[in-house]
Amino acid sequence: MSVNAVAEDDEKYLKLYEDVLSYSRCFVSDQWDREDVAQDAMAKIMEYYSEAELSPALVKKIARNYWIDCVRKRSKETLMAMDEHDACRPPSESLHTVDYLLRRLTPKQAAVFFLKEGFQYRLKDIASALQLSETAVKGALFRARTNLQEDDKEEEPFDTSEETEWKHLRKVMTTAIEQNDASLFIEAIPQLPSLQPLSMSMSMAA
Repeated sequence: MSVNAVAEDDEKYLKLYEDVLSYSRCFVSDQWDREDVAQDAMAKIMEYYSEAELSPALVKKIARNYWIDCVRKRSKETLMAMDEHDACRPPSESLHTVDYLLRRLTPKQAAVFFLKEGFQYRLKDIASALQLSETAVKGALFRARTNLQEDDKEEEPFDTSEETEWKHLRKVMTTAIEQNDASLFIEAIPQLPSLQPLSMSMSMAA
């Protein structure tokens, strides 16, 4: 390959890197994370794909899948490894975890998963906190785990039009993770309509 051809290829990949970096701004807020996404995506592209196979849609999919994997891993580590020596977490990491749960689960599914997997609560204690039957808690936990395992799930079950409640739920969950104290979340449940029993939610709406 001639020097000119090598230079041309380098220029193409540099342009592609810049495109991936720009696209990642749509779903990654942190600059360092965006660079990680772009670099990993480019490494995968250069290793597994020829220029003829590349398309904007494929490049975007590779970048987005890498970020989903990162967030999923962070979420699992944050929820499963909370102990006394790991109580003070960077706020950005806790926010990633909470946002990931709220975008893929309904509020009740997120609450059940949060208490069960994050704080090892017993099913009967979760049922008591949320005023649900244990059967309902088991069902919500099963659906939560199923939804989190679906790689292509991109829906946002939580009605973000209820912005005040969404922010409140997001805040109390994040604080509970950072302080390693589930009671901070449980104490806030009465102020969250989306976590109330159906009959109570209807009376509050009336």
